[in-house]
Amino acid sequence: MISGKRVTRTTAVFLTLVMLSFGMGFPGWAANGTFKDVGPSFWGYDTIEWGAQNRIVSGFADGSFRPNDIVTEEQFLAMWLRAFGYRDANDGGGRWSDPYYLAAAELALPVTGKRNAAIMRLGVAEIIAAFHGHHARGNDAVRFLLDQGWSKGKTAPTVEGFGGQDPLKRAEAVQFIFNVIHSRQSAESPQPTPENPRTTEPQVPANADQLTEDEQRMLQLVNEERVRQGLSPLQVDMELTRLARLKSQDMVENQYFSHDSPTYGSPFEMMEQYGIEYRAAGENLAGNRSVEAAHEALMNSEGHRANILNASFTHIGIGIVEGSPYGKIFTQMFIGK
Repeated sequence: MISGKRVTRTTAVFLTLVMLSFGMGFPGWAANGTFKDVGPSFWGYDTIEWGAQNRIVSGFADGSFRPNDIVTEEQFLAMWLRAFGYRDANDGGGRWSDPYYLAAAELALPVTGKRNAAIMRLGVAEIIAAFHGHHARGNDAVRFLLDQGWSKGKTAPTVEGFGGQDPLKRAEAVQFIFNVIHSRQSAESPQPTPENPRTTEPQVPANADQLTEDEQRMLQLVNEERVRQGLSPLQVDMELTRLARLKSQDMVENQYFSHDSPTYGSPFEMMEQYGIEYRAAGENLAGNRSVEAAHEALMNSEGHRANILNASFTHIGIGIVEGSPYGKIFTQMFIGK
């Protein structure tokens, strides 16, 4: 929660199905190898090189990687979140992994909090599934990974062959991460480059006086949730909707996913810049293929659900823009008048 003069401001980030571009360069980007104990003949050589290049993993002081060492929960959580753009912002106080556990809470990831305990492959499946808005546990999470093609299992591409009760090893951790990122990027349209420019620019609706079909559907889902909780439905503010569309388009065009825009600043700075008056304000962000999946993911996240069900909010603006490499970008802006 962010506090300011005269207002209480709440904000939450959701990163479901969001992929950041790191310049994959796979396979075999480092011809000489980075670690003394991982050579080209090792099954995970290319993947480990990729993970090191993208600052997802690092080695030890003696120059080794130790691919068969067991991974703890905090270690895997850090690797996973680094792959999606998170970096350790620890100010020197507390444990090194505190920022990653704060992010896990924000994203509603099913961590146990046993930071030094070995993480089992089943726990990894649950974290990966939840990150993608699929809050499954146990074998259902394993099936989700298998169905997505993100794992071939240890002995067979089945629940039994997955080896859910086996502890995760360092090389396996990097392979999981690579499988997800590479599979998602291969399935999406390529990133625009000078050699491969974007053929169609993302567009916001020209008619500023009404919601699009997707925006209307999201409004319906939000207000159904509020009515079920005995809250008043939110009213549409078309000026706020215009800002939400601008924010979504800005994220698509500038290839970022954050409340802090390089163009507009924070959501609250943006609202103030465009003359939006409010007593309380908040913003939810999501990236997903459909309105229903984005809404489900938001409701499964404590911070986002709190914004949707905040009794202080009276109006909403919804901006949905296509054109990102991972589907549609959703911005919900809330205010209380």
